[in-house]
Amino acid sequence: PLEIQEFCNDYTRSHMVESIGWVYQNCGEYFVAEATSFWGLGTAYSNIQSATRSVSHAMSMARSAYNIATFMKQNVGDENNKPSADNVLGTLKHLTSFILYEIERTIKLVVPKCCKDTDVSAEQRLERAKNLISLGRLMQETAINSRQGKPEDSDNLQRLYGIVETLNMT
Repeated sequence: PLEIQEFCNDYTRSHMVESIGWVYQNCGEYFVAEATSFWGLGTAYSNIQSATRSVSHAMSMARSAYNIATFMKQNVGDENNKPSADNVLGTLKHLTSFILYEIERTIKLVVPKCCKDTDVSAEQRLERAKNLISLGRLMQETAINSRQGKPEDSDNLQRLYGIVETLNMT
């Protein structure tokens, strides 16, 4: 967990760790339910969680894309109209959201392969799934705990905000 804690010292990276942890836990729960329930009927809950999260992410990405496009339309090409630091910071947050969603989507495509590996026994696949659940929970807890008491805009976004304000003054 020390490596996870060190990686989570940045607000944005802690969100990455939490997101990856959620995917690990959800995929692990899906495969445990599939392996231990009658005809895999126990997988419904994990599927519902995943589908709900995917719909939520799709809506957030659409909102972010609209906000980024609006920002770009208003601020590109007109050298006399410098964007405010708040607008740039908001756009950076939307770009960060895109990156987080894409990381989660990529992990969601890769993780199931470790539980479907037919080169190992069913018991080993089940053990892998259980370990994914444990690791996912640990990652989520560590990420959430690392953000306790920290302001939302700390770290990278706040540094970028300062750079943008400096550029606006020139």
